Amino acid sequence: MEDVDLHEFHLPRRRRDDREVSFNTTSVQTEPIQKKDAQTEADDHVDVGCQTVQQPAEKPDNVRIDQKVVDMIIEALNENEKINFDRLLPFHLRENVHLEHVASYKIDEINFTEAESDVIAMRYGTSRRSLLLLGSRHHETFCSHQPRLLISTSSTTTTVPLAVCPFSVAFRSASQFAVGDSSGRLTLFSGQNVVQEEKIHNGCVTSIDFSTHGVLTSSDDGELKLSQFTATELVTIKTVRLTVGDLPRNIRKASSSSKNVAIVSVQRSASEAVVATETGGLWIARLPLLTLRSVALPAQPIHSVLFQSPYIAVCAQGQPVVILTAESFVEQLPISATISTRCGSHFVFSDSKRIVIWSCASAKICYDANLPCTAMTSFPPDTLVYLDDSHNLTTLLITYY
Repeated sequence: MEDVDLHEFHLPRRRRDDREVSFNTTSVQTEPIQKKDAQTEADDHVDVGCQTVQQPAEKPDNVRIDQKVVDMIIEALNENEKINFDRLLPFHLRENVHLEHVASYKIDEINFTEAESDVIAMRYGTSRRSLLLLGSRHHETFCSHQPRLLISTSSTTTTVPLAVCPFSVAFRSASQFAVGDSSGRLTLFSGQNVVQEEKIHNGCVTSIDFSTHGVLTSSDDGELKLSQFTATELVTIKTVRLTVGDLPRNIRKASSSSKNVAIVSVQRSASEAVVATETGGLWIARLPLLTLRSVALPAQPIHSVLFQSPYIAVCAQGQPVVILTAESFVEQLPISATISTRCGSHFVFSDSKRIVIWSCASAKICYDANLPCTAMTSFPPDTLVYLDDSHNLTTLLITYY
């Protein structure tokens, strides 16, 4: 026991504020705090393990997915992408376009020996190489011109003589490209060297397009053909032939005819391609089955079409450019284009003196200026390449401000 003194002060209150202080002392006893060690038991730890057995997967044989199912999946993905794009479109629309100069150089090798020779087509590739087809679009019974292929860069230009006049060209890769000529042959080049050469049409090869489905070609013999290059040959996957009987009633004169109609232009957008004939027939072909859906259009001498779904641009000889969709008319542009190209989401037109750019995003003209042009091409998404009347090749970048 321990003795502890507790002190206490008591201040009683009296009247008239007289106070008397008293002091008291009280004693108490407390027990001291006791400390001792207590024993505890540790927790028990138990390790539990498990094991799974992997079952070998069975490999099914000959499982095929119907093409209709594949088309439905692709269509659903494209539709979902389009919906999301439409929602964000108002935040990205800019209407003022500026052509920013990137580079320019002169091609001295373009020295026409005949008055009727011309630059038939031009393409621009990933390696900054330009392909120019020189020859004539007009033939009577045989080709008597001096056709050439120019492979041009800013430092060098190589000339490749051709047997007959070329009509179409397209890059397959950075190093390979294909040329279609007036005899119906498709020639695959690697640089200046011929890799493969096939007789693919009976008429002139008017367009070439490479995609994941293969190579899509058209001809003035009425054939639309999807093929695939192998190591040794060009294998045909699907062929569709257009005749007078396939034309809309407002264009064809006879109720039925098996006479072929010339396909003059084809352009692909995703898994669809617009097909145009020289008399005004217009179709949308679904790849890879080449199923055709007709698009209403008055009879007119079409020479080229552009396609960026859902918009179609129709260029006809001596007539203003028409913009439409598969369902309706959109706009008529104040230019009669002789040259045209698609540059990303833009349609670019020229009448050799002026360039007009129509935006698929805003559905209106976004550029209109005087600019001499004899040939034109593009490289996605926004590079425009054109050749002026002095044979200067100029690269421009489409920018907004």
